[in-house]
Amino acid sequence: MGHTCVIAVCTRDRPLFLGRCLDSLAALQHAQGVVPRLLIVDNSASPLRSQQVIDLVADGLTPLSPVLVHEPRAGIPFARNRAFDFADEIGADSVIFLDDDQTAAPNLALTLCRVQEEEKCDAVKCEVRWEFEAPQRFKEFFYRPPAQPEPLRWQYSSFIVPTNGVLIGRRLWDDLGLRFNEEFPLTGGTDIDFFARAWDCGVKIIHTSETFATEFCDAAKQRMSWLLRRSFRVGNTEAAMRLKGRGRAYYFGKGLLWVPWYAMVAARNLPAPNTALRYLLKSVKGAGLMAGSIGIGINEYRHIIGR
Repeated sequence: MGHTCVIAVCTRDRPLFLGRCLDSLAALQHAQGVVPRLLIVDNSASPLRSQQVIDLVADGLTPLSPVLVHEPRAGIPFARNRAFDFADEIGADSVIFLDDDQTAAPNLALTLCRVQEEEKCDAVKCEVRWEFEAPQRFKEFFYRPPAQPEPLRWQYSSFIVPTNGVLIGRRLWDDLGLRFNEEFPLTGGTDIDFFARAWDCGVKIIHTSETFATEFCDAAKQRMSWLLRRSFRVGNTEAAMRLKGRGRAYYFGKGLLWVPWYAMVAARNLPAPNTALRYLLKSVKGAGLMAGSIGIGINEYRHIIGR
């Protein structure tokens, strides 16, 4: 029997990005033994615009038998869990999550399925490349290339696995009963939380550079204000979810140390602006850790950036 994989694109009020994503999926390579199915989960108030985008690319998507479902509860964990539900409905072997601001390499689905089979693993993460809209600022704060060339495949030694181009095998949501945490619908970080719990179950996760997804970074994100807000949110979510299994006191104390220390280091590096900003972001993350540890949350994804 073949391998049925659901390619799940969760989207909310970003029709331009969704169109680019679907155009790339229309060019996916197909091979005997792998049956890809496309699922678009619309997380907006109404799926009308998503349906219009799908209609524009309809002919190219026919081999993927696209399905549009509406998830009215606002929040990415609700949308991602709907993908698991759909996979159960059709008896799929895996779900490939792709962000709506990404485009897929033609060999994405085939390669991720093949690597999972060859490595006998529970999840496979693809390489992510970046496309920056003008003015192309702060590139190093979105992606830092490794100091040395990475092997074509390597096994994760940490639970820090984002869902921007990842295959999740059925064992994770079926046998292990893992779902994305719906208690934090708009904070972000639920992908890291998901893989943290998977990691505790002893899963095997492989990274491969044999395929990739390209992520589009629009100008609205290339601002210092957005970077500062993201750093606060990352710390805030880590403490609120207690991703490393520590108590609230640990995160409050860690933040209490980080805020003044990294602010001081940032001040010392003012002649090197990028270095100073990197330390300033750590200081702001410390503030987020403190806030999250005492129950002050931030719903960053209440407002959608993109178009």
